[in-house]
Amino acid sequence: MLKTRIDCTELSLKNSNMQVESLWVKIRDQANKGNFAGGVCYRPPDQGEEVDEEFFLQLQEASRSQALILIGDFNHPDICWKSGTVNCKQSRNLLECVEDNFLVQVMETPTRGEALLCFSLMWKNLLERSRLEVAWDAVIMPW
Repeated sequence: MLKTRIDCTELSLKNSNMQVESLWVKIRDQANKGNFAGGVCYRPPDQGEEVDEEFFLQLQEASRSQALILIGDFNHPDICWKSGTVNCKQSRNLLECVEDNFLVQVMETPTRGEALLCFSLMWKNLLERSRLEVAWDAVIMPW
């Protein structure tokens, strides 16, 4: 249940690309205390590096000026989030993008077998902000 009314508008990103399956929104509450960007993304398992790079540009732009929560199915089964290790270049590029944009993985439960294909990324400072008055279960949906 939401503690307060929120407004949501789609973000117009300069780096939007039709090949990237994503949606970015700006979310704010009435009191203007809990403003953040939200994104949802689906990455097909066979997506090429060029489309990945376009997504990274979107992520960088969306996280530039505000707190960010990103959820989605990224299809990187070789990422070990606990150790930060990977087996392929595309997964390494994703981890570098996550680090470069000060994001942290918050989902801990595997989504398919032992793999964590669907995950939630959150701007590190958002975890520390106590003034966000939106109930978390309304923002980060369990898969």
